[in-house]
Amino acid sequence: MSGLTLGVAIAAIGMFVGFIAQLAAIGIMHAAVVDRAPHAVARATGVTMTGYYLGALATPVSFGALVDWLGTYTWAWLAMALASGVGAACFARANRVGDVVP
Repeated sequence: MSGLTLGVAIAAIGMFVGFIAQLAAIGIMHAAVVDRAPHAVARATGVTMTGYYLGALATPVSFGALVDWLGTYTWAWLAMALASGVGAACFARANRVGDVVP
């Protein structure tokens, strides 16, 4: 958004920082998976990445559908924030895979 008023260079810097942050987040997520399920890294990573990519595909469509249906961005942003909070709470409550799955 700031690129519209401050110029393309600012937008390019913002995109670069966003890309780096995304790559760092995925790396941290994989490290957390290995920490939580060291004996089932392949399975845990598969489940995690399946959810990650399904979310990456479904979220923009869901967001746009909410905006079209309700005619405002407010409820769409609130719904996405709520979904992120629920996901964070589920991740925080996750036990080691061996404790949950035999």
